[in-house]
Amino acid sequence: MAKHNGANARIKREYFTYLKEAQRRDEASIDAVAKALARFEEANGHKDFKTFHRAQAVAFKHKLDHVTTANIQSASHFVNTNGKYLGRQAFDTTTNKIYFALGALTTSSWRPTDGSADLTVS
Repeated sequence: MAKHNGANARIKREYFTYLKEAQRRDEASIDAVAKALARFEEANGHKDFKTFHRAQAVAFKHKLDHVTTANIQSASHFVNTNGKYLGRQAFDTTTNKIYFALGALTTSSWRPTDGSADLTVS
């Protein structure tokens, strides 16, 4: 199976520029988005983004960790203690948002994809 799709790479590069310039996102946020897109592409067999269907997004979402806001903010919860890495994703069932880990430490914060406030872990 292909591990790279040139058309997707161009789309991602344009999107990252948009996030940086128009949305004024910092490098950590853009890195988290890049990791998430890489995970999505891998889960989806690196299919061309032009063939995207919402069922692909739904299937990918079901593979994410489903946790509450309180779980994400707890340093002792498995989402923070079990294989946490920069870009790890979790679906917050309290707010219906997807969050990305900003680091691998148990106390590393989580950033939502919608640009709202980060969740701190304690």
